[in-house]
Amino acid sequence: MLNAKTKKRIVAVVTATLFFIAMSGTAFAKVTSSSHLDYVALGDSIPDGYGLVSGELSYPDRIAAGLADEEVLGNYDNFAESGLTAQKLLDDLSDYTMSIRQAEIITLTVSGDDVLPLVQRYISGDLTALPEIAIAVADGGSVEQNLTSIMMEIKQLNKNAEIYVMGYPTAIAANPYLTAEQQAQISAGIMQLNARIADAAANAGATYIDTQNIAFTDLMLDGIHLTNNGQIIAATDFWNQIDEDFVKIDALLY
Repeated sequence: MLNAKTKKRIVAVVTATLFFIAMSGTAFAKVTSSSHLDYVALGDSIPDGYGLVSGELSYPDRIAAGLADEEVLGNYDNFAESGLTAQKLLDDLSDYTMSIRQAEIITLTVSGDDVLPLVQRYISGDLTALPEIAIAVADGGSVEQNLTSIMMEIKQLNKNAEIYVMGYPTAIAANPYLTAEQQAQISAGIMQLNARIADAAANAGATYIDTQNIAFTDLMLDGIHLTNNGQIIAATDFWNQIDEDFVKIDALLY
């Protein structure tokens, strides 16, 4: 069933369906009118749509709109929460058991808030934060471990769900308030973070969505959260893979 947050967004989601008409092409062309794809979004402030204004949509809402436009959307639940860490999502995952078990599509954006406090400490002049960041995003570090655990638990609940996990734009480091040295170090850290996200996706048999190169002009003024244009780019990156996967999967339905 749709949760309260989703019900509040449903009007806006419907208005976004035109966004996908041009890009959808033959997406889900073989899916019959009786087919339904349940979709669950998990993650932090980016899928939660932090900073968007009325009429603007997060990437999960845009994906749901695209599925609705193709007349294949079943249930849609966006459980994203601003400030959510990977550890907190892992702890709370059982709260979403029913929706996860029913979902064909699950998108995930999380772990940025695991390292953001460390980045903020470093920007504030605490140089001890740098080695802590390095440890968190190291091969086999806490980021990779938590993300792998999240996706493996999802797979235990629903082995047939397709999981798509997003990386973070390196343009975060292009914040004009940072020095050139800080920008370079943070950019390198984000690339390491994305590498760990990609590793975790591979560990769990999920699909990594590379949004690393979203331009700085498509981000919020705080240099972290996506603008409406940034959300459109992220939604398109997800949609292209979902479209490809479910056209192929659809052939197995007959």
